Amino acid sequence: MAAPSYARDCLAAFSHALKYDAIPDDAVHAAKRFLLDSLACIVGGWNEPSARIARAAALEFGGRRESRILLTGEKVSALNAVLANGVPLRALDLIDMYYALDHAHPCELSVTPALAVGERVGASGKKVLAAIVLGYEICMKLAEITGNTRKGWAGTATLGQFASPLVAGYLLGLGRRQLAEALSISGCHNVSLAVAYDLPVSMMKDTLNVFAAQSGVQAALLAQRGFTGPAGVFEDKGGLWPQLESAATANSLVEGLGAPLRITRCGFKDYRYSAVAWSHPALEALFRLRETHGLRAGNVAAIRVRTIRRATSQINNRPLEAGFNRLDTQFNGPYIFAAAVKFGDLAPHRQNKARDPEIQELARKVVIETDASLDPLFPAKFPGIVEVTTTDGRKLEARVDHRRGDPANPLTDADIEQKFRSLAARKLSATQVRKIIAAVWSLERIADVNQLTALFKRVR
Repeated sequence: MAAPSYARDCLAAFSHALKYDAIPDDAVHAAKRFLLDSLACIVGGWNEPSARIARAAALEFGGRRESRILLTGEKVSALNAVLANGVPLRALDLIDMYYALDHAHPCELSVTPALAVGERVGASGKKVLAAIVLGYEICMKLAEITGNTRKGWAGTATLGQFASPLVAGYLLGLGRRQLAEALSISGCHNVSLAVAYDLPVSMMKDTLNVFAAQSGVQAALLAQRGFTGPAGVFEDKGGLWPQLESAATANSLVEGLGAPLRITRCGFKDYRYSAVAWSHPALEALFRLRETHGLRAGNVAAIRVRTIRRATSQINNRPLEAGFNRLDTQFNGPYIFAAAVKFGDLAPHRQNKARDPEIQELARKVVIETDASLDPLFPAKFPGIVEVTTTDGRKLEARVDHRRGDPANPLTDADIEQKFRSLAARKLSATQVRKIIAAVWSLERIADVNQLTALFKRVR
């Protein structure tokens, strides 16, 4: 058999060869952890405005009744279930995070397609777990090698569009050639714009990666019927890599792919840090100062945040405005650090308080700066340094190199369970919560993933 000649064929060959029984136990367990974490985020964001609109649209779009809208019991097409469940997944900004040459939120391109297509075909728990591992591997590998000149492309959607068709195609049982075509079909039309994350933040923040996930499902279904895409979607003159001025090649794509599987190296978010992940190291440093020195709104004179350039380019430093909405406050640095001082956490209910006079006053005391000396440490370390001057003249400083949830500072299984319980408390009964957690941890013993999703009954 001839060696694959295009980058897409390399990914298709890797995906087609992946078998659950060959996946190491630590990677299988990581897939369960990210599945439970994602379900927590979906339940937590279920009632957000963007999620309500997406759910109503998915019901209107309808389609064959094959995949559930979680928490309603209603079924729509797999394509529309990805929309209905994917938007709440992102709504609270509590999803996973991987830092590399580019960054990625693999759950958005892996978990919702795996559940939706898994339900469509009645896939086993083992098959769904393998598909999740596959999606994380592709998202994370592409983030490591591709990068771009930051022309304004949104990394997770632009790169993740190549993972979701492989997740869907794997569960549909596509052949190697069909997987390659699915990847190319999806990859032609989801070079997404990062303007979706600029202030004022629109609902596209919650939806951009969902569209890439939907595209992957659609592409896999088309490829199953014989539809084709361009073979050189990555490397040809009009392909992705030349447009991003990326040095990536088919060789760099294959090198180290799956050895070891990357899912164990992706990070989580603590549910009490419901804000853009690039703020988290400095946020955690500020929490430490607050707890150690009794910082409160009334005794803080100034807050200086120093971190890497990648972080300061992602944290919006615009002065806080009273009219900022929940989405704005997830990304606005002055708000994030002011709210951290006032509340001592940034759980989801701390968002959308831009009109609070104390937060407004504190926000005016926040300065966020790039410290170029920290840049060479990233991504092995992701430093955040906070210096606080108190009203009585004290100078306090704390530094965090590995935010809570990073692989070097990981959440435990118990932490992830608590995240699910906390975010599900008002939407699911204690019995449902207990059964869902147990089902996720034992997913490899479930014959049909519908047994898991059926546990998400109609909201009380």
